[in-house]
This record gives sequence, structure tokens and C-alpha cells, in this order.
Amino acid sequence: MSRSDVRPSPDNVPCGLHSIYGPGGEKKNYAYDAYEHLKRLEWMVGEWTSEMFFEESRIRISATTKWLHDKKFLRSKWVFMDAAGVVAEREITWYWDPVEKVVRNQKFDSDGEWGRATVEVGEGILRGRRKFVDEVGTPFSSVFVYKRTGSDSYSFDEEDALSLKFRRKK
Repeated sequence: MSRSDVRPSPDNVPCGLHSIYGPGGEKKNYAYDAYEHLKRLEWMVGEWTSEMFFEESRIRISATTKWLHDKKFLRSKWVFMDAAGVVAEREITWYWDPVEKVVRNQKFDSDGEWGRATVEVGEGILRGRRKFVDEVGTPFSSVFVYKRTGSDSYSFDEEDALSLKFRRKK
């Protein structure tokens, strides 16, 4: 009998894999219909650009959003650049929480700030309140809104922080 002939079971599956396989060795489906709950975010997929001014410097923002793991997660990566190069990065992962039955996102910034939010998803609009820990470890929260403003544009507004207009890269 070869290794490929052995069906996983609680007796022959390493501890970390018990959550992947059911008692009869069948592979569990952990998709939880994630895409069904995330598909209204499809408009965010692609490459986007924006710009802002910070302390008299022009900052260009390049954002790339793509699906991960058979559309179970959506990941956005933002890169902030000034004339000298990259000044900051941000990663945001969108996902369906099957336990609480809500869409969530988590963000991680290159300066050490991170946060998690529960997101209300509408047609072309996302609203959430994110609980953060800033770069020095201080907890706080803020409200954010992503709003589709056209087939090739959207806005992002975060309470007392950023207000950006993104355009799809050509």
C-alpha cells in the first residue's frame, strides 16, 4: 500500500490536520460559502492609484486588491510613496467570519499599527468601525467607509485620518 492509498483518519492524521479532515477521512469544506458573502466586494479587485499631500510632500498610493485561496479571502496591499521612495505600506485582508456571520477585515501597517473591523457590506459601499492599536501601542477606534463612485473609481474615508479618491490603473 502506498502513502497515496491511505485515507486520513483521526488515527493517522497529524494533530494540526484534524481540523481539515472529518471522522471518516473526508476532507471538510471550510469555505463556509465565503465568496457568497464577499462577492459584493468584487469591484475592489484590481490595481488602483491615489495621491495625497502630507507635510507638504506629495504621496502617491498604489493599491492592489486580489482574491486569495479560491475566493475565501480578499487582500489589499497599499504602498505609499513620496519622491524618495516607499514611506509606508498597509495590508488589509477581508474575510467572512462564519461563527459571528459577519464580514470582517484586518489591517496591518508597516509602522506597527494594526486593527480589526466588522464591516457592513452594501451595494458598492462598505462601512465599518475598526478597533486599532497604533504604532506606540495605544488602543483606539475609528469609522471608515469605502464607496464605489464609478466603474473605475472609489473613495476611502477614515474618521480623523485619511480621505482618498482611487482610480483604476490603466
